[in-house]
Amino acid sequence: MRFTALSAEEIQESKLVVEGQYHGEVMEAEDTVSKAGNEMIKLVLRIYDQKDKAHFIKDYLMEAMQFKLLHFCESTNLSEQYKSGLLAASHCIGKKVVIDVIVETDDSGKYLPKNSIKDYVVVKDGVQPVGAKSSNDFQDDLDIPF
Repeated sequence: MRFTALSAEEIQESKLVVEGQYHGEVMEAEDTVSKAGNEMIKLVLRIYDQKDKAHFIKDYLMEAMQFKLLHFCESTNLSEQYKSGLLAASHCIGKKVVIDVIVETDDSGKYLPKNSIKDYVVVKDGVQPVGAKSSNDFQDDLDIPF
């Protein structure tokens, strides 16, 4: 068998999506508590890269990151929950969002690069964010079996 040998870092980087904005869907949401003892919601979002390959990114909604919490709620029609100060994981499952994805690297070299969510994009008046898949493309993605 012939193959191209890759380092662990090269393999990890091949799993990453290019930084930019992507349509995503909340596949999992769990009410949990952070290591510091603060309430939070752990999310797993599914996005598709330019080759229509599915990727899963974890994110955490918590009071300490108000801007992300607010933008998530605004972008998913959960503004009333935000205003009430009460959001549950059950509100989040299945929500479709546009996310700003970045690549995080660890300068110490202890951890491999990974994708993470910088913020949630609030789409206004049907205007598509630059670089995000169109809504029609995203809707078609939902029919892809796993």
